[in-house]
Amino acid sequence: MQTLGAILTLITIATALGPMAAVVIQYNNNLSELVVPNEVSEMLNNTIGTGQFEMPVFVSSQYDNATHTVRLTFNFTNTFAYNLTLKSISGDAQCTLHNQTLGFLSLNGTVEIPAGETTQIPVLCALTENAENHFRTDHPGAASVDVKVLDLTLNVNDVTVQLSESVDLPNVPVV
Repeated sequence: MQTLGAILTLITIATALGPMAAVVIQYNNNLSELVVPNEVSEMLNNTIGTGQFEMPVFVSSQYDNATHTVRLTFNFTNTFAYNLTLKSISGDAQCTLHNQTLGFLSLNGTVEIPAGETTQIPVLCALTENAENHFRTDHPGAASVDVKVLDLTLNVNDVTVQLSESVDLPNVPVV
């Protein structure tokens, strides 16, 4: 009887582990395909694309003396295979050298960024009362300053992304 019990136990183990072992051996070079089938990977690559994310490139800035705002213009190249809609941007601009708050960033309207194209993104920076004084006292005669953006939050295609690290903007022209 014990022999029959041992044989039945071995048959049970073989029927449970046999198919799993066969699948692992079949996918031994690519175990991720076991979880995500090759067809799904191909569909994602065709939908999202294989392009690498590129950081926006600073183009220009314009100061409006009446409203005490700076309009920053960036070029952004959408390397993905689908259109993006930038709905909002917010963040705090600080002088990199002195950690002085200079202003608050926002997006004026919605920006459509077609797949594979480069689009200009206008960002407004509402300057603080102390920003102009900071430029005059701490950066006299300087043509530009290095700015860092803290607490940058983006809403792209209704997905909100909040960056925990600062974003550096070197050589931003001084007002």
